[in-house]
Amino acid sequence: MNKKKIVIISLMVILIAVGTILVIYTSVNKNAKKMCGDNAWYEYNYITKTVNIYGSGTADLSKEGYYEGIDWDRHLVAEPYFSYDIKRIVIHDGITRVRNISSARYTNVSEVVLPESLEVIEAGTFSNWTGLTKIVIPDKVTEIGGGTFMGCSNLNEIVLPKNLKAIYTSAFAECNKLYYIEFPDGIEKIGYSAFYECATLPKVDLKNIKEIDEYAFARCYNLKSLKINGPISEINRYTFDAYLNLEKVELTNNIKTLARNAFRNCKKLEDKSFMDDIENIYDT
Repeated sequence: MNKKKIVIISLMVILIAVGTILVIYTSVNKNAKKMCGDNAWYEYNYITKTVNIYGSGTADLSKEGYYEGIDWDRHLVAEPYFSYDIKRIVIHDGITRVRNISSARYTNVSEVVLPESLEVIEAGTFSNWTGLTKIVIPDKVTEIGGGTFMGCSNLNEIVLPKNLKAIYTSAFAECNKLYYIEFPDGIEKIGYSAFYECATLPKVDLKNIKEIDEYAFARCYNLKSLKINGPISEINRYTFDAYLNLEKVELTNNIKTLARNAFRNCKKLEDKSFMDDIENIYDT
């Protein structure tokens, strides 16, 4: 056998061996459970670029290397080489809490499917997921924590849970393409800067609100209609600042105080009769 044939055969053997190793490695990786919580695990489909999360209890969406002292065998995406390719995350029934303690940003994820079993979304979980376009939050969730969806700059539609009671600090701040959100009847509190710079939001209708903190809806430039009902007694300062296109305001008779600059820079708001029955008005 001449040298040329020996070289060709040797190369073929090497290629076959490498191919076999890759097939075995891929097969093992596809079938192995990779933990993202004490009782939660995930599988990644490299073709559809989808992460499926199964199990019960808490699922952690943190990334390796973002936070010290974490057992990365118990948190999502221990393989950062594929994390930026993820397009879709589906969390299956049984998971009750979702968190992201490393504030990892999955910038290419356009869809997150949350299960009906979900009760808690921890603060900051989806912050700056700039690819996310729509989110439906299950009815068992009663609070949306600080910064949960802050900076989701392509988020345009949110379906809030029927049992929601409170939205906290900067929960949806800088979601500047948000054009649709319907507040459930039972919501009682909107926190500081909760919807700050949601520039495309067209209307706000709060039916039984008790408290709206400062800057809650500030710089929602395109908001045209505002309706507030419920036991709330005061509109805090800068709450509705810079509503450049606001034309109509309806306020409950329970409101007795408008704090300083509550409606500052609302240049198109000509009808201010809603202020007639308010006892304390401080330079709005």
